Amino acid sequence: MIKQDPLRKKALALLARREHSRVELMQKLQLRGFDNIAIQNCLDELAKQNLQNDARFTEEYVFARKQAGFGPKRIALELEQRGISAAFIAKQVCEHSDEWRQYMRAIVEKKFSKKTSKADNEARIYFLLSRGYSLEMIHRWMGVTCLSS
Repeated sequence: MIKQDPLRKKALALLARREHSRVELMQKLQLRGFDNIAIQNCLDELAKQNLQNDARFTEEYVFARKQAGFGPKRIALELEQRGISAAFIAKQVCEHSDEWRQYMRAIVEKKFSKKTSKADNEARIYFLLSRGYSLEMIHRWMGVTCLSS
């Protein structure tokens, strides 16, 4: 029986639960007291074996956050905080995609009644802003002309 390195074993256990970005794995392994150089080497090896992949993590993360009703600005910020490169973010989070309208509609219909008073519209706007949608996107979706951004 081959004895497995505890660092690699822990990294694989974390990856078995869900995809992690390289930065997330680094942080979690540091918190568990592993050496930084050993962590870097382990993560390099996991990346070579395609067991840890930031592109795959980004794709899955964006899909899950969209399904949860979050907008492109919020998702991009969260990915940035997880150490994902701007190139991966730009590839997966396109603010100008028409699919965002579908996600906005779905979360608004789930959260709000069909009323359309001015106060109801303002509540919808604030809610969507808090979810990471831009004011321009919201106005386009609601059919309101946006004077300036």
